[in-house]
Amino acid sequence: MSRGIKQLIYGIAFILFLFIIGLALYSFFIYKAPSCTDKIKNQEEEGIDCGKICDNICFPDNFAPLELVNDVRLLSIGNGRWSILAEIKNSNDNFGASNFKYNFSVKDASDQIIKELVGESFIYGNEEKYLALPNLDFSSKKPVSVDLVIKDPQWLSEKDFQKPKLKLQNKTVTITDKKIKVDGIIQNESSLPLSTIKIISIFYGKFPDRPIGVSEAEINNISPQEMKSFVVLHPYIEGIDVNQTEIYISGSR
Repeated sequence: MSRGIKQLIYGIAFILFLFIIGLALYSFFIYKAPSCTDKIKNQEEEGIDCGKICDNICFPDNFAPLELVNDVRLLSIGNGRWSILAEIKNSNDNFGASNFKYNFSVKDASDQIIKELVGESFIYGNEEKYLALPNLDFSSKKPVSVDLVIKDPQWLSEKDFQKPKLKLQNKTVTITDKKIKVDGIIQNESSLPLSTIKIISIFYGKFPDRPIGVSEAEINNISPQEMKSFVVLHPYIEGIDVNQTEIYISGSR
């Protein structure tokens, strides 16, 4: 083998060696494999780091968080007992929250927290719903105001979290034995069974925009097209107009 050919082979080997070293350095220190945290739209993502392979939702620019409608209401029942009523809104047509956590901070006249009340709920796309905590004991200290914090919503697209179709029938509101009684029938017109249906009754007096009481009841395990009766009870409220009673129903799978 001539000296020239040997030099050529050594040269090619050296270049190949440098190439391998460079590729290794690039792979370890420069190149980053596509991922769902690289802030780049790649690997068939629907948006930047979202959709399909990332197994999460791509939110539009106009996506809105859950919001409180008006102030949280404190409704006196008497004898140191109160109810709490809040209305929240999801302005997003194509997204619902299958679960979210909420925290009511109840304060006295000196703005000190006297009770924390926590819970969980859900809300469908483009829905306004109520959170109600009826008949709470505040005999030790009078509540004056309530703050509401909503956190950790688990968002799903509308096609994955569709609002069930429910029908309210034969609603009646009567006053017996110093109690307000609301009864009726709920029919599940959806194609899937529901684990829970919550019925919230809101009572009014002479002012239709000022609730004076709230109570609730639940129906569990209702099959498609099945009908079940319900009863909601509340202590009698002076000045109630039973004809103004509103009923809100919400079901979850």
